[in-house]
Amino acid sequence: MEKRYKEEGKRYLRKAQEISFHREFKKADRAASEASPKRG
Repeated sequence: MEKRYKEEGKRYLRKAQEISFHREFKKADRAASEASPKRG
């Protein structure tokens, strides 16, 4: 039970990190596209 809980926690943590990473990446991507002179 304890081991399974730890595995679930690791998986959840990794998912949360991925989500936050993608959010930051999208934010940076939007900033870069706004900064660049040619749009799209």
